[in-house]
Amino acid sequence: TSATNQKTQYGRFGYDYVFTPNLMNHFNVGYSRRYRQEFSGEGSYGGNWPTKLGLKGVMDTTFPGFNFNYPDGINLPSNGANQFVDNSYQYDDDILWQHGRHNVNFGVEARLQGFNIDIATQTSGEFNFASGPTSGPTPASIDPNSGFGFASFYLGAASNGTIALPQVLGWRAKYYAAYVQDDWKVTSKLTADLGFRYELPLPVVEAHNKMSFVDPTLANPGAGGLPGAYVFEGTGAGRLGGRTPQSTYTHSFGPRIGLAYQILPNTVIRAGYGIYYQALKIGGFGENDSAGFTGSYTYPTPASQQTPAVILSQIQAYPGPRPPFINPTVQNGQQPTFILSRVARPGTTQTWTLDIQQQLPSRAILDVAYVGDHGDHLQAFLHDPNQGYPR
Repeated sequence: TSATNQKTQYGRFGYDYVFTPNLMNHFNVGYSRRYRQEFSGEGSYGGNWPTKLGLKGVMDTTFPGFNFNYPDGINLPSNGANQFVDNSYQYDDDILWQHGRHNVNFGVEARLQGFNIDIATQTSGEFNFASGPTSGPTPASIDPNSGFGFASFYLGAASNGTIALPQVLGWRAKYYAAYVQDDWKVTSKLTADLGFRYELPLPVVEAHNKMSFVDPTLANPGAGGLPGAYVFEGTGAGRLGGRTPQSTYTHSFGPRIGLAYQILPNTVIRAGYGIYYQALKIGGFGENDSAGFTGSYTYPTPASQQTPAVILSQIQAYPGPRPPFINPTVQNGQQPTFILSRVARPGTTQTWTLDIQQQLPSRAILDVAYVGDHGDHLQAFLHDPNQGYPR
């Protein structure tokens, strides 16, 4: 049975201070936290089952995964165990000033966001028990009708098995902005809303610099020197020495203008234009951008079906090497991550409107509007770096 547990916490604090009757400051701090557990085996997590079963070399995360070629299957807890923690901090300071025909507000904003993942599925091991280890009579002459996976399980003779290491990552995104807006009563019939916003979104980074990706210009020693090999952020031998391959985009200028004009006693025309920017986000669950910083071990398949890949009682420690694997060939034959833009440019949307409102009899209003949008550099997953030249 699967289980998903989620708990969300919020905290808010606001403080207003009036300097003069026409000048006020508003300060706000906000915090939110979402903790989410995703388990595919209810009752399996947190029971120290491997220790109770005498299984070594694995973590005490869940009940180990045991699979048999039993006709009707065996109902055992599964070993899915993932946890996600989102933290978001937001700070705002806004000043409101009324002066003559002008209502002006200006301020600053900061958002600090973290997305933490702990992928622990298979860290207690997953083992498959086939009929081969208990079949007969000899390796040279195996009776396909002999052997029983459940009997192989009683012997601890697994035909294959995998032990995973936990994937623990902490992604961080920071955003800063400043703005000013003037609600200007130009005449008794004309009102203008004039605004400008500047945004500075910083590239997403991993808290411990566990970020890796393909450099399409680097020779791959595992592919005959063809271009396209893995590189790794962070400090140390074979690493790039930085935190992110992307530079900060510093041209997020957002002008805003709105006009409202009463052309007749019962007719108003409105127009507006603005440029808006999307927040930088983390793709998926962020677990695909750190190849080389996690690992798992799969026992080699033996030459004979009668030979177990591993005897569970003989496991004493994790059998494979541990990360990091700072190797340019780490994703050869796999599905690598490409970072196609060297600038962390947010998506841009331009919006414009033209609206005419007419007061009709019986308190009815006729509203006719045109709304236009244009987007570019929008974040999406539509690029295929391996796509052939279309011609």
